[in-house]
Amino acid sequence: MRIFLFEHDDASTARAVLQTGSSTLTGHGIAHGSRIDHLVNEIGDEAAVARALTDLAGQLMAASKNDTAAVVVGRALAQAQVE
Repeated sequence: MRIFLFEHDDASTARAVLQTGSSTLTGHGIAHGSRIDHLVNEIGDEAAVARALTDLAGQLMAASKNDTAAVVVGRALAQAQVE
C-alpha cells in the first residue's frame, strides 16, 4: 500500500493505493483548513489520509462481498449441474 499526500492552499488531499496483484484500488480523501489547523499543522493531513483510508476500506468491503457472492453462485451452479 502507498499513501500519497498533497497540500495546496488550505487543502490537504490524500490518495491511498492498494495493489493486490490482480487489481488496484484507490481511496481518495480531502480536508480543508480550519481556524484551529494552524495550532497543529498535521490536522489537515491526518484527516485527508483518514478519509482516503475510509474510502479504500469501503471499496475493499464491496469487493469482498462481490467475490463472496460470485463464489456462492459458482458453487450453487456447480452443485445444480451435478444433480
